[in-house]
Amino acid sequence: RTRPSHRQTGREPMSSERHIQQSGLYSNRLNIDGRTGRKSAMDAVYEIEDVLVLDKIRHPLRLRMLYQLGDEARTVKELAERLDVPVTRLYYHLDQLQSVGLIEVVDTRKSGARLQRVYRAVATRFQPGRSLFQAPDPPRVAEVVASTVLDGARLDATAGVLSHLGDQQGEPVPGTLGRTMVPISREAALEFTRKLEDLVAELETREDPDGEEYAFSFVFFPRVAPVRGETP
Repeated sequence: RTRPSHRQTGREPMSSERHIQQSGLYSNRLNIDGRTGRKSAMDAVYEIEDVLVLDKIRHPLRLRMLYQLGDEARTVKELAERLDVPVTRLYYHLDQLQSVGLIEVVDTRKSGARLQRVYRAVATRFQPGRSLFQAPDPPRVAEVVASTVLDGARLDATAGVLSHLGDQQGEPVPGTLGRTMVPISREAALEFTRKLEDLVAELETREDPDGEEYAFSFVFFPRVAPVRGETP
């Protein structure tokens, strides 16, 4: 079966690519980084050159699966335990990720009378390749990239707010959610973008394997004018 195009490379992302960045779940940025701060022979960057491949990633559960399979090779049962979901829920998503070459079977393990496949992500970092931004359908690419970031962020935000509302009597849940709009110059926007990237880099240095997993999703672009008929 022919797979959509991609490249694996050890280079650092171009600055223009870093500005369309994610996580989630898996992640921190679109560089979707499955094992933040950890180095290994698998730390090659997987460059996504086809919007169809990116479309496979954007499902929030698949992002979490990539995160776990970038960290360690796992059977479906082990993956289900890590994600706290039924095993039967994962088979379809594993097939979707494998169909475009994002994960692969690296081993088998015997469990009773059956052999279980052991899956692993093909890289620990995933990012859009340069050719993706030259695709003939820019609105489609933009929509898929944005939903990769925001679909997972929506789930994280909803869970965070519910946790906060349900724990009014206990310790406050660390975290924040908000939206701010302010007119600034292009120079100020570039400076803020650099500071935001530095902040993300600082967050990555604080990784604690025994800590609770947090997600930091962000969007910082010029505000889109309201659609006619909508309230600004």
